Amino acid sequence: MATITQTEIKHPDLHLDALDNLWFQVSGTLCNIACNHCFISCSPTNHSYEIMSLEQVKRYLDESVEMGVKEYYFTGGEPFINKELPEILELTLTYGPATVLSNGML
Repeated sequence: MATITQTEIKHPDLHLDALDNLWFQVSGTLCNIACNHCFISCSPTNHSYEIMSLEQVKRYLDESVEMGVKEYYFTGGEPFINKELPEILELTLTYGPATVLSNGML
């Protein structure tokens, strides 16, 4: 059986020209429920990360153009806890397609 030496192993040469997707955690770590499987323990009482404002999102959207972002995603916690979400989505749609990940309970 032949053995492969480290110098014989070829790795893919990946060139990252752009950031395809940008994710926003617009509700911080606030959520209307507390799921055991939540990867960052979002809940009604978790204030580890605060809600993002429309102005904060706008700054990132402006920067995203230079990075080549093609799609935008909104998550949380529960994104619909953020009262500015309708305005955030309206603005985002002028930059590209947007997807909201929600538990659908609000």
